[in-house]
Amino acid sequence: MAKKKASKKGRRASTSQKLTTIQRESKRRREQILVILSKKPQLQSACDAVGINRTTLAKWRQQDPEYNEKVIEAQERAFDILEAEAMRRAVEGYDETTVDCVKGENGETREIKKVVRKYSDSLLQTLLKAKRPREYQRTNMNITTYQQNNFINGDGEPHSRLAPVRQKTLSRLHAIASGEER
Repeated sequence: MAKKKASKKGRRASTSQKLTTIQRESKRRREQILVILSKKPQLQSACDAVGINRTTLAKWRQQDPEYNEKVIEAQERAFDILEAEAMRRAVEGYDETTVDCVKGENGETREIKKVVRKYSDSLLQTLLKAKRPREYQRTNMNITTYQQNNFINGDGEPHSRLAPVRQKTLSRLHAIASGEER
């Protein structure tokens, strides 16, 4: 009988060790979730990356309000990064390489690579509407892709037929920004 008791004690010890291992693994995964969410705010992607089900994350958040706050803070950091990148693309622009195929005098086709600085008007519009909805939600500031692509001709100058429209749009935007028009 003494041997059976000892073996039961041995099993109990290993069971508690397993729980400790599971708890450590759970804590490690919780921390990994926070690191991932601070870079990319998508819950499902974070869950997939650490190998848990999204319902497990929901349970952790529901059971631990402090952890839930950490998840929200991590997502906010990621959204701040995304917002900064959107602002950079809208205001500073981004380089896009284009390749044109040209036939030379001898009949050979050659590629000419050109780097063009592009800006995202629609991204800027979205940022303004999000940050200052009172000023920008009521106005129709939509510039279609066709208009964006046709404001500039091959020489980099505005098309003459669109120049008045462009000037009127810029004047209206300036008036809205300065508060003269609502």
